[in-house]
Amino acid sequence: MDVFIASCEARPGLKSWKYLERALLANFLAQYQELPFCNKQGKKYKFDEKLQKMFKLKALYGVLMGFHGSK
Repeated sequence: MDVFIASCEARPGLKSWKYLERALLANFLAQYQELPFCNKQGKKYKFDEKLQKMFKLKALYGVLMGFHGSK
């Protein structure tokens, strides 16, 4: 099993790590039409307006491609 750590800048009063997870899963789902193996949550995640304000799509794509290229 491969494990990867992704983090983002903390924002006061906001669990930014949860939003990062949601954004990465939404991006993965949009790209591959399925969730990563063993992921049970996120089946209905969409890269909505709130996530667009918090994260750049290009940066999320780069993170996902970094995971893909590490095998």
